[in-house]
This record gives sequence, C-alpha cells and structure tokens, in this order.
Amino acid sequence: MTENPVDLANPVGEAVSALNRLTDSQLEEVGRLLSGPTLARLNSKSLGSKMGNALHKLISLGVLVGLLVVVGFIWAYFNSTKNIASGERKTSAADWGYSLDQYRFRDRMRLNLWSDSSLFSSSSNATLDLSNVSVNRITEERWLADSRAVYLNMLVTVDDKELPAKVIYDFQRGEMHTTSPADLWRVPTEPNTSVKMTDEEFQAMLNRYTGQTPAAPSPMPSASVMPSPVASPSVATSPSVSATASPSPSPENQPQK
Repeated sequence: MTENPVDLANPVGEAVSALNRLTDSQLEEVGRLLSGPTLARLNSKSLGSKMGNALHKLISLGVLVGLLVVVGFIWAYFNSTKNIASGERKTSAADWGYSLDQYRFRDRMRLNLWSDSSLFSSSSNATLDLSNVSVNRITEERWLADSRAVYLNMLVTVDDKELPAKVIYDFQRGEMHTTSPADLWRVPTEPNTSVKMTDEEFQAMLNRYTGQTPAAPSPMPSASVMPSPVASPSVATSPSVSATASPSPSPENQPQK
C-alpha cells in the first residue's frame, strides 16, 4: 500500500495516517460496526431526546392548566354571593328590577339594577358593590310612583354594629337617595352627593314619592290677639248696642227749663 506524505504534527494528519495503515479487512470491519448496532444506538438516542422534550412540554402545559383551574376555583369561591332580596316589575313595553346580594366570605354586598327599556335611565343597568358592609335582612320593600322607584328599608352590619339603612332608587331618573349611619351607595346623578341625607330629608323625599304631604302644625295665637271675653249672664248685649255704657250728664250740663 502506498503511503501519502502526511504532516504528523497535525492530529487530523495522524488520523489519516492511521487509516492508511489499516488493511482492507480492517476497513471492512470498521464500516460494518458503523453501519450496524452503533448507528442504531445513535438513532435511538436522538429519537428518545425528541420524545423527552415533547413529554416535558406536555407536563409543563398540564401544570399550567391545573394552576389556572385552581386559581379560578379560589376566585369563584371567595366571590360567591347569596341573594338577600330581589324584585321585578313588568309591563308590555319594559322589564326592570333589582337584586341585593351578600358575599359569602367577605364583608361586602352588591346591588344589581337592570331595565330593558329606553324609557329608563342608563344608570338603571348597573352593578354597585359596597365594601366593609354586610346586609342582614330587608325589613320593608315598597314600589313607589307607579312602580317607577323602589324603597328598601334594611339592616346592615359595619364593624360588628347593626345599623339601619334606607334606600330609594328611581329607575326612570336614575337617582338614588340614601340615609344611614353607614356609607351607602351613591350615583353621580344624586344631588349633593357629597352630603349625606338626614332622616328628615329622606322622609320628605319618601313623602314626595308616596304623594303624602306632612300635616302643617297649627299656628300659635299671636300675643297681640286675645280671645273675646265671655259675656256675663246678667248682662245682655245686642249687636247694635255697645257693651260700654255712656257716662250720665252732670247736673251742671243738664238743660234748663
């Protein structure tokens, strides 16, 4: 076999020199080894690596989906509510109403308002949440002004104290009127939203919706007006005769005959 001149200082050259020294039978054995089980093992390792990567991605996706499901369940659990009261009115042209809900695991309540008619205010479709307040029960519900407005009298709890709360909501005007020691809902259309209504102001508003006018107090008699004295039974007076007698003329003033 003719040997080619090779630079032995170069590792590649050393490898080529070693191959040149192999006999034909040795070269056939090397080719058989490379084309047999060794190559198969290399292919199986490559396939296993691809399958491992795919399995890793699948496991990661499953863990992510599981976390999202758990977070969604916890969110739904802590935001679940129970209905305290609800009311609805229907006509041939409209449907409107309310529902008052209490969060199960938080001091928070929600007032849902809805209407499906353009005759009502746009704020009649709203969800009003109120933090740090729990509603206990509704003691009175009344629909006012031909069912245009609803009046709710309720008891709420704030800092472990039970307090009264009253609400009037006008679906047509989108106005809300409230009175309570607690801070209740307010809508932008309410006049003087920065000032709480007193019980007297709220009662006056309720009277307007119910058409009741509080009776005016009877006027007190003026100090300059005194009642007429009762006539003595022994003195009879007639309308044409003054009750004051004229003085008798003195003898000096009597006419001479």
